[in-house]
Amino acid sequence: MTSRAKLGIACLLVVLIGTYAIAQVQTIPNTTFPAVRSLMNSNFSYLDANKITFHSGSGVPSINCTQGLDAYTRTSNGAMYWCTATNTWTLLGATGPTGPTGPTGASGATGPTGPTGPSGTAATLTQSVANAAVTGTTAKHLAEINSSGNAVLAGTDIRKMAFIVAPAGGSCSVGTTGSACLVIAGAGTCTADASGIAAGNIVVKSGVTSGRCADSGFTFWPSVIDPNQMSAYPLGIAVTSCAANADCTVMR
Repeated sequence: MTSRAKLGIACLLVVLIGTYAIAQVQTIPNTTFPAVRSLMNSNFSYLDANKITFHSGSGVPSINCTQGLDAYTRTSNGAMYWCTATNTWTLLGATGPTGPTGPTGASGATGPTGPTGPSGTAATLTQSVANAAVTGTTAKHLAEINSSGNAVLAGTDIRKMAFIVAPAGGSCSVGTTGSACLVIAGAGTCTADASGIAAGNIVVKSGVTSGRCADSGFTFWPSVIDPNQMSAYPLGIAVTSCAANADCTVMR
């Protein structure tokens, strides 16, 4: 509250207290000046009937009040209220402007380490290749590149290079339109043929079912050193086992 507001409130209190004191004066007795007596007594009667009543309490005022005749002091913080209308209390003294922002406090202590997050998925690198208009590709099956440079469902010639087709989603499509995403590195999901696949074995193309993966039966592939000696093109290592016609993860 500003000094000017405090001074205004003090002056108001002086006026209120003085008015209350005058109202306590007894009426003038009968004298030899009846006109003066009548005038003074009528004024004193008015002041007595309209004297100000002072109230107090710890909270904001909630009692009924008469306009211009009731004042209230809040004892918990010294705030003063004036009855400006019937049963309407108004806080005296205008609220001052908001003060400037204080300085930034010091940084708090470092919090505890959070819990370990879930394991991420294996990274997979794919290459986008347009699907062949005839036959096209199937998700989680193998695809070869035909003479037109398009991806097509792999046949059963185990000597031809093939790639796992990633499921459709985002920019990846399967079928005869759009472009297939062929897994060239990382983990891919491939559907096994009727023989199933054992984890840890080298995975090759199925020589029985088009587009399917098969178990080579080997955990190593020595003939890969000499491509002329290869009987089947290795696709990668089986990370998980899968039963006949089921899906398993292959790391290329």
